[in-house]
Amino acid sequence: MARSLRLSAWPLLAGLFGLAAAALFPLHLEPAVISPLAALVHLNERHLLANLAGCAVLGWLGHRAGMGWPQALAWLLAWPLGQLALLAGPPLTHFGGLSGWLHAGSALIIVSLLMRGGRERSIGTALLAGLLVKLALEQPFAPPRFDPDWGFAPAPFAHLAGSVIGAGLALAARYWPLRSSRRQDP
Repeated sequence: MARSLRLSAWPLLAGLFGLAAAALFPLHLEPAVISPLAALVHLNERHLLANLAGCAVLGWLGHRAGMGWPQALAWLLAWPLGQLALLAGPPLTHFGGLSGWLHAGSALIIVSLLMRGGRERSIGTALLAGLLVKLALEQPFAPPRFDPDWGFAPAPFAHLAGSVIGAGLALAARYWPLRSSRRQDP
């Protein structure tokens, strides 16, 4: 029983965030810039669906990568830290969505894979290359610009901040007392 609980920590967290975001969407809440709840507020249906897909993909990928309780706790901690990090970026009039938190989860998985050997390190390297290219192309330090495809001005700084926070928390989680016995980092 303990094994199934340990294995379900990461996808459970991804599912809980997805369910919370979906439950709040019909309420039409106004997204505040610096509020942990802003991550659960989405600006339109497309925005919500993209982030729900991200929760599903990262839930599955994290489970396959053996992310345990330490990594799930780190990912949970990335939520408020990511919202606070928005203060260091370009000024925002509003913010909503899970994209910064999802980028933190991606970075947690990537760094965890990079700390392993063999095929897992190769997968982590490929994922890191893709993430770095994406972040560079988004120009995270530029002021947010309205994107007619999304119907709002995305905040790519949230993606960068989430990635940096996730990478740092992945390193910290490696040394936390809770250790996953399924996968041991070298």
